Amino acid sequence: MGVARLLVDSLGRLFRRDRAGRRAAGGFQPQLADIEAGIARYNPAQAEAFAGAAAELARSGDKACLRLAATDGPVAAADALVIAARADPRGAAARLHQAARFYAPFAPDQARTTYAEALRHEPDTLWCLIELGRLDREGGDLVAARAGFDRAWALAPALRDQGVLHREFGDLLRASGDGAGARARYDQALAIAQIHAGTDPHDRQAQRDLAEIHVRLGELERDNGSLTEARAYFAQDLAIVQRFADDDPQIARRQRDLSVSHERLGLIERDAGNIAEARIHFEQAQAIRTQLTIRDPHNIGWQRDLSVIHHRMGELEWLADNPARAQFHFQWDLAIAQRLAAHDPHDAWLQRDLSVSHERLGMLQRSLGNRPQAQGHFEAAIAVIERLATEDAGNPRWQSDLSSNYERLGDLERDAGYPDRARTHLEAARTIRARLAADSPDNPAAARALSISHARLGDLERDAGNRDVARGHYKQVVALRQKLAAHDPGNTGRQRDLAMACERLGDLEIDAGRLDRARVHYGDVLAIRQRLADADPHNGWWQYDLAFALLQLAQIDHATGRRDEPCSALRRTAAILAPLVEAEPDNQTFAQMFEFVQDELAIMA
Repeated sequence: MGVARLLVDSLGRLFRRDRAGRRAAGGFQPQLADIEAGIARYNPAQAEAFAGAAAELARSGDKACLRLAATDGPVAAADALVIAARADPRGAAARLHQAARFYAPFAPDQARTTYAEALRHEPDTLWCLIELGRLDREGGDLVAARAGFDRAWALAPALRDQGVLHREFGDLLRASGDGAGARARYDQALAIAQIHAGTDPHDRQAQRDLAEIHVRLGELERDNGSLTEARAYFAQDLAIVQRFADDDPQIARRQRDLSVSHERLGLIERDAGNIAEARIHFEQAQAIRTQLTIRDPHNIGWQRDLSVIHHRMGELEWLADNPARAQFHFQWDLAIAQRLAAHDPHDAWLQRDLSVSHERLGMLQRSLGNRPQAQGHFEAAIAVIERLATEDAGNPRWQSDLSSNYERLGDLERDAGYPDRARTHLEAARTIRARLAADSPDNPAAARALSISHARLGDLERDAGNRDVARGHYKQVVALRQKLAAHDPGNTGRQRDLAMACERLGDLEIDAGRLDRARVHYGDVLAIRQRLADADPHNGWWQYDLAFALLQLAQIDHATGRRDEPCSALRRTAAILAPLVEAEPDNQTFAQMFEFVQDELAIMA
């Protein structure tokens, strides 16, 4: 059953109960739970958005609007509200606002148009401006989003609304690559949330606001590679969400929120190289989501959540060099995604989930050397995304996904020794990403994706012996990443990307026998990685990267006849790696590197 039918059923129950004559807004609240429960079987995120809009509509007490909503699903309901608003200017702004909220989860372009029409009737509607700004930001129009938030701020909103706007500005600045500006806004939102939560510890909305801003700050720290700080913020979110789940163990959404908090912490531990701790959090999330699907086996949202956590666990086992266990989880993920995609072939996000599941299995099969299986999965992923891109050609997400899958096929053909075929696929990916970057020049994700395409093409040309062509691609990578790093100097992820770009140029100069030039590039790498390691001494991967940069310089110095520098650098490298190996004995990357450095020391000595 699709979302439209579910909404008709739920709304029908609401209006049948309303015949008893409930007129007060509060009388609609129990029935609104039916709406949310019905749509949640399809998609939890859309359920929350729609239920918020429906609750606002019920609180308005506008029975005409409520009855208009009982048509053939959310988009049709919004269409009816728009027609009614245009026919009768009295209350038109409110109806258009509700129509836009109904459109938003399902038809964002129509939602933007309708928000704009509502604002023409009443230009100073605070939440119209905020919600339109969110849609503009999510659609990549950061300039329009900022203009909307500025207008909302000029209305001098109440303190709690100021907290919301600080959070929205933070999201906007983060999307534009201004990490420092985002942090300043998030800190102000945190201060306001702490005031409200401290004033009334039993105010659940205040506690939710506090948890949400902890998540935002944690995500920002994670983006910057500051995993220790990210872990602390996510742990505070988990503590709040855990209390909610313990207070109401029968409320499924509280349990689902708890699983998401565990998933976030699992990702942090994975990125920090703490496999065992990551596995604990992922298993907690899996246990919760399994119970939710057992309790309500027809709930599509819970099935999708279970699919996602299998995906996460597969990635973790792959990282831990357990390919059989990784494949087990990825196949579970694919089986669920196939079932959900078949359940509703018209839902673009369920179709995208299917393409991602195929893509991940293709990557695993490629790593195991199973080329035919990998190619089959990549081609299946492309078939899904090409259909989505054809149906919605202006959607940058589908174009981005399409470029990623062309890149996967290019990597596969490169592995198989077919450089011409690989070049065709990689160039197709680069062309799409260049267009996306040109369309959104302030979007750092688009610029970074384009840099990845140039890096892949540079690697291909380097393998083919076309050093000048490879050098041209690598210089493009460095230029793009220098610009990104300069725009947000505190973003450690961008600094690491820049170091990797310089490293590629160094590797190329070694191939060409120009060791002095290579040493210059590796010196740049060392300087960046030293700063990263100093900034977060508890981040094992930053320390590992620093050790690798020292090893590269030691090998160049040894090759050019220097005597003392190589052994000194290697001893320093070993001193960095020894505590990593001791702290993470299961991390084979750390262990193998340490063993190699000890062997090199023995040879050079």
